[in-house]
Amino acid sequence: MTPRCIYPKDDMVRIDEENKESGGSGTPAASGKPGTQAVTLRVSRDVYEAMRTHAFATNTTINDIATRALYNYLIDEGREKEIDAFLDRARKQYRDALDKLGKREP
Repeated sequence: MTPRCIYPKDDMVRIDEENKESGGSGTPAASGKPGTQAVTLRVSRDVYEAMRTHAFATNTTINDIATRALYNYLIDEGREKEIDAFLDRARKQYRDALDKLGKREP
């Protein structure tokens, strides 16, 4: 299951199939490859040390650990319900504008 994105851009979140086929985790692309985005993540020193230790013990990178954790968080069913609720509220709030946009001719 790929995380839902409320933006209409397919390449915002994608599975790195090339990485998966080469023995990688198959989680969203975490390298500087096209289709990836750099993000600054601030964590406590304790969380950083735990990630660093885990990365060393599993022969992976802190970036891969953070990416995998975020990916798993985003595909959790609870997140799906939160996004659906957000979209329902937005549809109600902007119903008139959306109806007008839907009736526009290209």
